[in-house]
Amino acid sequence: MKTLDALHLARDLRKNQTSAEMLLWWMLRKRQIHGMKFLRQFKIEHSNINGKKNYFIVDFYCHDVKFII
Repeated sequence: MKTLDALHLARDLRKNQTSAEMLLWWMLRKRQIHGMKFLRQFKIEHSNINGKKNYFIVDFYCHDVKFII
């Protein structure tokens, strides 16, 4: 997946979130849990042994504690 495609996919996922995602985001946003910042529909880049880049889009991500939902 190309970077631009990943960004568009993440944007579409944010626009079309499920009711469970909406509820969880409402609880995670604005540093409401122990002051930790969560990001929604976050793109993670990974390079394999041959140097080929892969992208993963996770629903929620907290960089402070390296936590992915």
